[in-house]
Amino acid sequence: MADRRGRILLLNGASSSGKSSIGRALLPLLPDPWFLVPVDAIGAMRSTVHTRVLDDAEITAMLTRTRLGYHRTVAALASAGNDVIMDYPLRPHLIRGC
Repeated sequence: MADRRGRILLLNGASSSGKSSIGRALLPLLPDPWFLVPVDAIGAMRSTVHTRVLDDAEITAMLTRTRLGYHRTVAALASAGNDVIMDYPLRPHLIRGC
């Protein structure tokens, strides 16, 4: 197998606009295997039950770490040669520094 970087297909749209549904519909139509990595799937992996209440600054920091982790997850899959469909509501003020 030749070394190659994977391709990334970015589905962009407003929240609940059907990005993940479009990604799922694309998977069986593509000639090669692709990963679908919706941003909501990363957030869903985080525990929702914990014993300490987070303040606004801690919530902001947690969401920033989640977003950075999502971008790095997609980049890691693609750098290993995997093709990835990512869905993400692009908002320029949120993607700086990623």
